[in-house]
Amino acid sequence: DGDEVCDDGANDGSYGGCLEDCSGLGPHCGDDAVQGSEDCDDGDAVNGDGCNVDCRLSATLVWARTFDDDYTQAIAIGADDDIVVVSEQARILGFDSDGVPEWDEIYSLLGADDTRGGAAAYDPGSGWLVGGRAMTPLDSNNAWWRRLDNSGVFGAGGVFDSPSGSDDRLGGLAFDADGNFVLAGSSYNPEGNQDEGGWLRKYNEDQVLLWAQPFEDGDPHHTYEVACDFEGNVIAVGTAFSAADSWDGWVRKYDPEGVLLWARVVASPGGAADTISSVAARVDGSVFVGGEQGDDAWVRSYSPGGVEMWSHAYDSPVTDAGLFTDGVFAVAVSSDGSSVAAGTEVKEDGLPGAWIRKFAEDGDVLWTLSPFSDMAATSTISMAVAVDSTDSVIVGGQFASDAVMQGWVQKYTP
Repeated sequence: DGDEVCDDGANDGSYGGCLEDCSGLGPHCGDDAVQGSEDCDDGDAVNGDGCNVDCRLSATLVWARTFDDDYTQAIAIGADDDIVVVSEQARILGFDSDGVPEWDEIYSLLGADDTRGGAAAYDPGSGWLVGGRAMTPLDSNNAWWRRLDNSGVFGAGGVFDSPSGSDDRLGGLAFDADGNFVLAGSSYNPEGNQDEGGWLRKYNEDQVLLWAQPFEDGDPHHTYEVACDFEGNVIAVGTAFSAADSWDGWVRKYDPEGVLLWARVVASPGGAADTISSVAARVDGSVFVGGEQGDDAWVRSYSPGGVEMWSHAYDSPVTDAGLFTDGVFAVAVSSDGSSVAAGTEVKEDGLPGAWIRKFAEDGDVLWTLSPFSDMAATSTISMAVAVDSTDSVIVGGQFASDAVMQGWVQKYTP
């Protein structure tokens, strides 16, 4: 009442409480002084700068989970920050926001000899959607997708089998704001190993095909991932074999009806192979992509109109002369415009090592993690990443040694 700024009834000046004269808060998170149970306190309202708004250190491990003889391929976040993980062997795992397992199911496409997982997405109105590829008795892969409820029960879905009987593989899937979903993938002839091209297919919430966008310009294409922005535009990424006899990365943006708005190509000097394997759309319509530029891990940010805003390429200190190279395999964006990339870099022992890197909206690096850097003779890869409503980072991938292979999922503070 009156001129009081704070009155909690106790007014004893304790941490998180009010001063005795009700003139303000007592010691609290955000007052630029480390007190109580705080890890840090820099006094600002910025996440990811070393000290987060909840006075916890940035990039701190919150929890970690593993599962045997498999690895993480995709991660999606639900309305309550619950998590769905899709594995290579089509194992679908559900976790709550604290990492507590909720369900664990294996999907097998009816009539298929082998079913693999590879993609996941969530829509508030439609729920979960997961997908992958399945080997048929005719020895070709078909792309598959299935809805999933919050109990891990599979619902309606579909299969894409190209008319030519090609090997069809789902790369990614995404929802727009209206509950429609877009599939991205590639088809090729397994006998001749000839690429026939990447594709996009958009369906409404009743799974009726709205439009299809095959890439049939004569050159081999792969479509690796897709995202939708808040206006319903569709952004796809991949790689294509160019007239210069090299693989070039590409980004294409389509309007909700499938009309091309703009296209960009990434081609390194000297004919090095370039791949764009991941994409995410920010709230403002800008686009964040990642992949490989030659032997280097690479990320780029585009404006909504396709203008390059900033780029970074990263080459590990170890010479990439072996089987492995640096690369970005997954990206995600936060509500504040920051971005996260996950992938691998070549370690000193010549094996790949998982890493995660967070960028500010202007492209400055906020933090970098190499979660398994102290483990020798192991191969670790970050394959998937997502950001929840608190901007916490959930990342997963593969851990392999001579004795074991495991999938892993970890959650970090912003």
